[in-house]
Amino acid sequence: MEKVIYLHISGSPSQWGPVILDQQRCERILAIAVETGLAPPGKAFSSTINNREDHPGWEPLFSALKEEGWTPYYGYAPPHLLETHFNVRTVVKWSRTELDAAELLRLGDGWGRWHITGFAGRNGKRWVGYAQGVGKSTRQYWQQSHGVVDGWHNYFIHPKVRAYFENQGLELDYHPLEWDHPERARGAFWEIDTPHVMPPCLLPVVQDEMGTRFYEDRGYDPPELRFPRCEVEAMGSFDAAWTREEIGVPGPRDSGHLLVVSQRFRWACLEYGLKNVPLYPVRLV
Repeated sequence: MEKVIYLHISGSPSQWGPVILDQQRCERILAIAVETGLAPPGKAFSSTINNREDHPGWEPLFSALKEEGWTPYYGYAPPHLLETHFNVRTVVKWSRTELDAAELLRLGDGWGRWHITGFAGRNGKRWVGYAQGVGKSTRQYWQQSHGVVDGWHNYFIHPKVRAYFENQGLELDYHPLEWDHPERARGAFWEIDTPHVMPPCLLPVVQDEMGTRFYEDRGYDPPELRFPRCEVEAMGSFDAAWTREEIGVPGPRDSGHLLVVSQRFRWACLEYGLKNVPLYPVRLV
């Protein structure tokens, strides 16, 4: 498991908040990053500095930021940085070996290359708006064959993928998608669903100042979800289950639940050749 801190600094207002630092002070921060080895020398000013979490250069850099009067307003950070950061993320990356060893995995947000927008609940009738490019046939058969509904944790696939999943014996439910502009939809897509629900997650759900709810895992992004082993094993065998907690932006459109899947689901995606399917290990304790 590799953990990399991403620090975003800006000299102008942004969607995340007020003016952070002016250009001169931004350049001072970058100079410290170069001196400590966090950033390469001779590099023009960048609004993002990233390096491994255990790099010794973070301590003097965040001390300098504290001198500038930085206080937290949004972002992910290790606990010892929470009082001195602006928009800090600690990104976690898992190796192929760690993914292979996981008993269960969590399906991420970036499912597919094309996003579409829905206007109804997960288990209800789904009307879809934006459909540009979805299902476009390419030389790599149906590369655009899967994606996200609502942009939050609701997933769709092309009938060819559904047929393959069924042939592999995956236990999933499917709901048809109806289109605002059916002429743009090249195929009849199906939304993935499951009647299974995970037991309560052992991670807390917190809400940031933007109103977004998320699982808090020591400041790591994405979080490693944890569930009681005995309660998961009591569910029996399953290929997909929704998390019990609701996360995202409050409201009927952007709120949602994460999808926990089996290794059999993962290998079906890999063997079919689905692109851009982010999967993260889930821990049973």
